[in-house]
This record gives sequence, C-alpha cells and structure tokens, in this order.
Amino acid sequence: MLNNVLEAVIIYLSLIFGRALHLIAREEVKQGKKYIITARNIFILLTSAALIHLDFRLSPIFFLLLGFVAFIFLKRFNLLIYFLMGFATFLILLTSNPITSLLSIFLLSIMQSSLSHPNKREFLLASVYFILPFSLFFIETFIKGNSDIFTSFVAGGLLAQLKGP
Repeated sequence: MLNNVLEAVIIYLSLIFGRALHLIAREEVKQGKKYIITARNIFILLTSAALIHLDFRLSPIFFLLLGFVAFIFLKRFNLLIYFLMGFATFLILLTSNPITSLLSIFLLSIMQSSLSHPNKREFLLASVYFILPFSLFFIETFIKGNSDIFTSFVAGGLLAQLKGP
C-alpha cells in the first residue's frame, strides 16, 4: 500500500518536473516542440498498449472504441489528458507488476507538462484532474473486477489524444 502511494507521488512529481523543464529550457522546448510531441505520441502509444496488455480480451474492444470516440469530442479540453494519466496510473497500481507501465506514464507526463506554459491556475487544474481518479480507491474491488473495461476505456481515451506536430 505504501509503495503504491509512493509510486503515485513520483508519477505526480513528473508534472512538476515537466513544468520546471519548460521554465529552465524554454527556448529548447520551443525549438524542439515537434520532437517532444512525437515523443509524447510514442509514450501515449506505449501506455495504451501497456493498458490493453494488462488484461487483454476481445470483449473490451467496444470500450476501447467508446473511450476513443468520447475523448475525441473532449479533446478540446487540453487538461483532460492529466485525468487520463491519473486514471491510468491508478489502474496500473492495482496490478502486480506496474513498474514498466508507470515508467511510460512518468515520461508521458513529463513530455505533456513541458509543452504547456507553467501558470498557477493550469497547474492546479492539472493536479486536480490527475489526483481525481485516486478517489476511486474506495471502490477498488469493483474496479479490479472490471479492470478490462476500465483499462480499455482509458487506453482509448489516451489514443484519442494523439496529434501531429
């Protein structure tokens, strides 16, 4: 339990690391934005593949498509990706071997947060969106029982966040 909390805090700190990266290397981030977006897309694909691999069955394909379609329409809310990353972190922490999947979320989070300008309001909203899925801890047994549905939905939502340079 304590390990899960520590891992979640480390993933959350990646939001801060990304914002600090934007402040420290503002010009480099601006020049390399195309490459950061490409790396971000790669980590979205890796994280989605890891989520699908957690409990792969054919039945959740519907929820993968549902998540993709739902988040295509919600894509205009830029900070919603933090909710998806928080939810993915929560779902992965419920598994027995989360380290590689958490690493892809950690790197995705750094890439995503380094792309946006660090202002207080946006950071607070991103933090709330990221932490919100952890309130589901109280219904953990329900989520574990239906993990294929939730992981497919989140993977579809993450895939909807892909964008070109």
